[in-house]
Amino acid sequence: LELLNGLPESAQRDHDELALQVVLGPIYMANLGYAAPEVEGTYSRALTLARRLGEAPQLFSVLVGLRRFYNLRGEFRRAQEVGLLLLEQAQNSDDAQLMLEAHAAIGATCFFLGDFVAARRHLEAVCQSYHHREHAHHAVDYGMDPGVLAHNFMAWVLWFSGQPDSALARSEQMLILAEKVAHPFSLAFALGYSAQMYQLRGEGERVRERAEAAVALSIEQGFPYWLAQGKVLLGWVKACDGDVDGGIGEIRAGLSEYRANGAELGCTYLMAILAEALIRAARLDEAQAVLSEAQALEQLNGEHYYCAELHRLEGVLQLERKNAAGGKERASAQAETCFERAIAKARQQGALSLELRAATALAGLWQQQGRNEEARQRLEAVYQRFTEGFETVDMMAAREQLNGLKPSPD
Repeated sequence: LELLNGLPESAQRDHDELALQVVLGPIYMANLGYAAPEVEGTYSRALTLARRLGEAPQLFSVLVGLRRFYNLRGEFRRAQEVGLLLLEQAQNSDDAQLMLEAHAAIGATCFFLGDFVAARRHLEAVCQSYHHREHAHHAVDYGMDPGVLAHNFMAWVLWFSGQPDSALARSEQMLILAEKVAHPFSLAFALGYSAQMYQLRGEGERVRERAEAAVALSIEQGFPYWLAQGKVLLGWVKACDGDVDGGIGEIRAGLSEYRANGAELGCTYLMAILAEALIRAARLDEAQAVLSEAQALEQLNGEHYYCAELHRLEGVLQLERKNAAGGKERASAQAETCFERAIAKARQQGALSLELRAATALAGLWQQQGRNEEARQRLEAVYQRFTEGFETVDMMAAREQLNGLKPSPD
């Protein structure tokens, strides 16, 4: 690139530079972080060159990179605009390879926006048309394997939709595929998201196993993004194992590293992990600050996929404050409002797993108030909508709550 800058302007010079910028983008993403300023600079320059030259194949690659950059910065509306441009270009070219990337791009953004129905539609299109041998080159061409990406976010859609066992099976299928593809960055992605899937299920040892693998690979290959996320998850494991303060320190450090280059994708989820650990440690003012920041970020960026859980944690926090002098009744009312908001948001999105968590919390509050039958009916209505996952932590907690609400035999 330095040598090219010394050449006179010409179409050939621009063509040669564009080819290098397109290659450089994924490298910067992997080694500096998706949202690093160098990534934006590279793709902005590439976009200028591609439009000047009018070269459709290169323009598509540039738009894929820009969409990923905007997504990682939490600029979901801009990411979605670029994703729709990708879909339009793919449809106009009638190229199945480009359609694969376009559906993967839009599906991932829809997921973080909390539109699980649209996400499922686009991601299933990728999963059904992806073939490892035919499409493995996409990992190198675009910096990420589309099959790994689509199977991962389909797993998350399944979990949110109340199919935790199907979600886990899909997540494991995703990891197997990543190992076949043998593309280091796609494998780091797979390990990191696999760890997060086990975190959603509350399985600490499996979180540790996958997060440690993601961290080791990230150190070996120089992937700061997945290294930071892995540290957050290992901090969560440490907090769950009893070293709450030590775990909180690790979560904070990982989150700080994660956001150092401007990454905001998934921050509402990562901050919820931190807030829950702070509540467990009775560091309530800190927990409130983290939740408030996460909720502000959710509104600013439109990252709505974990919104219901933020409302639930806000309710849990209010209940922890209820022992303050004269504040018990008010705190209970505030907590109830938070749980109801969580239930309403989860129902609107079709996020049955998050609805169950909030309904369990609400039932526990109502039980304390002597509203046992009302609590039982409300929680049972949610619980009975599940057809799998009965041995997961959330389902067992709901079942235990229901058993405690059964009327005593005469």
